[in-house]
Amino acid sequence: MTIDIYSRNKIFHLTDEPNEYHIQYKDRKQLKDLLDKFAEGFYTEVYVYHSDLTELFKNFRLFFNYIESAGGVVFNKYGQILFLKKNQIWDLPKGKIEKGETPEEAAVREVSEETGLDNLVIVNSLPSTYHIFKRKDKKYLKKIYWYKMLYKGYKNPRPLKEEGITDIQWVNPEQLPYIIDHIHPNLTEMVKKLIA
Repeated sequence: MTIDIYSRNKIFHLTDEPNEYHIQYKDRKQLKDLLDKFAEGFYTEVYVYHSDLTELFKNFRLFFNYIESAGGVVFNKYGQILFLKKNQIWDLPKGKIEKGETPEEAAVREVSEETGLDNLVIVNSLPSTYHIFKRKDKKYLKKIYWYKMLYKGYKNPRPLKEEGITDIQWVNPEQLPYIIDHIHPNLTEMVKKLIA
């Protein structure tokens, strides 16, 4: 198994699948050195191998403030997918899991808040995504739980402008290649698999 952790267009892979090209995990100092070089742009893609992926991920997390969010890939009855635009990038509705919430509850609440839609039904869970980012000199690792959802209502979606969402649209399958070229890299593979 492999956990892919994105930092814009760079990927840090943690894996328990041995390969002669993967870097064998030794200790936290080695992992920190790799992360520093990765942050500086020395690497655009890194594979770190350890036979115990849980332990490797636990040690990786120690270098970051850890956040969990949840969101939805929302389909309507016409097979269109709902995308929103935030900071000039197309994205999917998501947000932080609040204390006492399950990821499923947070996903439905956040999608509803960011889009104005209710009557959302979770169809199934999708693979989680991970990305790292820096804000005010603090480093963050964010895990996002994703769910395929079906919108059964008739309202038009509306962007939550207070969250910096400037546009929201139902996208037809033939428009997806354009959207895929203009979304966060950590979402690209997930969206491609949904439309394959």
